[in-house]
Formats: sequence, structure tokens, C-alpha cells
Amino acid sequence: MLGGFSPAKYEPLQSFSLSQWQMLILHRRFLWDEAKRVQEIGIRRHGFPSPSADVLDALERAGIQKIWPSYSRENLPSMLGELTLKWCRSAESRWAELAGDPFAMIGDELIPWADTFQLLPAPGTAVDPSGIPPEVASKEADLADPDIGFFGAIGNVPLGRRHPIERDEAGRKLIYLEVDANQPNDVLIRGFARWLEFYRSIAGGGTQGISGTVRPETKGGVIALWLKWRLVPYIDLRIGAMLLGVTLPDALLRTVLFPDKPKLDTNAWDNFKDGLKGHLQGFLRDKGDDVLSAIL
Repeated sequence: MLGGFSPAKYEPLQSFSLSQWQMLILHRRFLWDEAKRVQEIGIRRHGFPSPSADVLDALERAGIQKIWPSYSRENLPSMLGELTLKWCRSAESRWAELAGDPFAMIGDELIPWADTFQLLPAPGTAVDPSGIPPEVASKEADLADPDIGFFGAIGNVPLGRRHPIERDEAGRKLIYLEVDANQPNDVLIRGFARWLEFYRSIAGGGTQGISGTVRPETKGGVIALWLKWRLVPYIDLRIGAMLLGVTLPDALLRTVLFPDKPKLDTNAWDNFKDGLKGHLQGFLRDKGDDVLSAIL
């Protein structure tokens, strides 16, 4: 049932703003209710139920033939069969969309940090490519040089340098960053943490702890618990199982969503699942309501 589902697609949750979490809660609550109705009706197992004779009498008196010209009592079973098939395909399509892009409903709010932050060459370090001698331009680039990684190179000459040529008297290593100040504050705060992690990964320096600064107000709160328990991908798998009319097997949860839990014995795993279900109910009810009522 996995289709395009991947836990890696949920990494953006680490930097979601409060407004994005609120939008996500509303969307998943709607999908959960829809999938729950699908499961309760049991269309995939039993097909659409045939209406009783009294219901058909009422529909015919209301003029069902006008809106469904091919209707007749004789061909109703085959028509309901076709409707069941179309509906099943629609449910499969809904799951494929959710698994393929779990945050499509956020739209353009997930602005990549690359559109908001751009590292610039330090003043006086930009290189004019036309001034590089041919014998230098033909040399092989040193891909371990961070400046080449950031600005590109002609041969082995970076087209810019991050730090000024002159030494800073205070001993600082200054870099120059272009920032789109037109973006909302929360986008800038989250985006800078993402950009800094990228920068440190290339330029050197520890990246540990950077992601924890993205949404400091959620640390120790319910959203932090949801992230720790991988609740949103778990909810999506439950929604997919209901839409497809299948059971969500423990083996799939263990191997795909919780690969760090394979050694849990039966009792410990059952307790873990109970904890998951408790967080799920909180997401759908009171804890989710608390997040929805939070002031932006």
C-alpha cells in the first residue's frame, strides 16, 4: 500500500510554522473523517448497497431518470458496480496524492530557503572570468574548496570568496548574505536555520542543534512530541489503509516508520502502539484544538 510514501518526505515538519501546523491539523482531520466514513461503509468490500424498493420508488417519483438517464431497476446492480469501481479508483488516487506529496495543501507557503537567502562574494573578491589566463583556466578545480562549492570556478580559481581579503581586526570571519526581507518573520527565522545548516555542512562547523532552533517555542510541547513519535506519517498511513480498505500491518510500521523499534517484544510494542494511538486522538481532539487556538 505504500506507493510513493516515504518518511523522508516529512522532514519539512521540523521547520513548520504555527500557521502551517494549524493548516495541517485541519486538513488531516478532514481526511481522517472522510477515510473513516469510507471504512465504515465498507464500499470496497461490499460495493454500494442497493437501495430498498421504497427508496427506489421515492427516487423515481422525484425524477431520477432526468439526472441519470441510463437508470433502470434492471441495470441498477451493474450501475452500482461501475460506481463502486470508480469510487475505489478515486480513493486510490487520493492516497497516491497524499503519499506523493504530503504537504501539497500548504501550497506556496513552503518557501525554499534558497529563494530567501543567497551567499554573496565578499567585497573585492569577485573574479572576472575573462581575466583568468588560459593555463590557469585549464587546471582541475579543487572540489574540496568551499568557495568553489558556493560560487563556482574557472579552472581552480573560485569566482568569489566568502571572507574579505583584509583580516578583520576583531578576528571575525565575516560573510555577506543577501536576504529577502519581504518575507514574513517566521519564514525568515525558519529559513535561516535551514540555510545555516546547509552552509555549515559545506564550510565546516557543527550542524548539531541548528534544527532545534527553528521553532524554539515548540520545544518540550505537544508539537515536539508529535515529531518525536512521527505522528503525522503514522496518521497518513492509517488514512491510506482506510481509503484502500486494508489493514495496516505491524511489520510495515516497524520496518518503514519505526526501524529503530525492531527489537521490542510483543508487550513493549503493544504499549508503544497504545502511545501512538493516544497521541493520534490528541491530534484529532483536544491537543489539536490547543494548537488551533494558539495565537499566531
